[in-house]
Amino acid sequence: MTEAQKEVAAKGRNVQMVDGTVVNFGEKTRMKKELITDNPAEPAVKFLFDNGEIRIYPVHADLITYAAAHGLAQRLGDSVANSKDLVIEDVIQAIDETHAGSIAQGLWRSPREAAGGSTKGEKGASLLAKALAEYSGKSVQEVNVLLAGKSNAEKAALRQHAAIKAIITRLEEEKAAKSDVDGGAVLDSMFA
Repeated sequence: MTEAQKEVAAKGRNVQMVDGTVVNFGEKTRMKKELITDNPAEPAVKFLFDNGEIRIYPVHADLITYAAAHGLAQRLGDSVANSKDLVIEDVIQAIDETHAGSIAQGLWRSPREAAGGSTKGEKGASLLAKALAEYSGKSVQEVNVLLAGKSNAEKAALRQHAAIKAIITRLEEEKAAKSDVDGGAVLDSMFA
């Protein structure tokens, strides 16, 4: 790639749209989408194409509720994208936190996301919530609301608190005791 090509790739391409505005498109970006939500009764989606064309597609009144529910389902599902390494309780925890931390407050993105942080599910999140619920006497759902605004560093600090750590350890031991898998047999089979 030449230096000129690298510069274009870094800066993108400025395209004059049919309405006279100038929009910057990345080197490979062919279109951009914008949500039009100024009037809640008439939402629409605006498509900007790299040839300067613009299209606005209004949402039919009969589809507003469906489109909102679909968007919410997608948003909550995205909060656990790539969660194959998480146990189902951690997946549920991440979805609960996304809802409590932003959606239930009328925000599409949480303040942490807006600042560039992640809200993807994390391993052990459900155990932390269960331990805090047991410690405080609050429900797991109430604890999820409180955890939603906490950073990963704050959650890690909570996990290290002596009382919480003891509860988490006991919960993990109880879970392991319920397992049908004999850890000793697995270990023996690995190194026999």
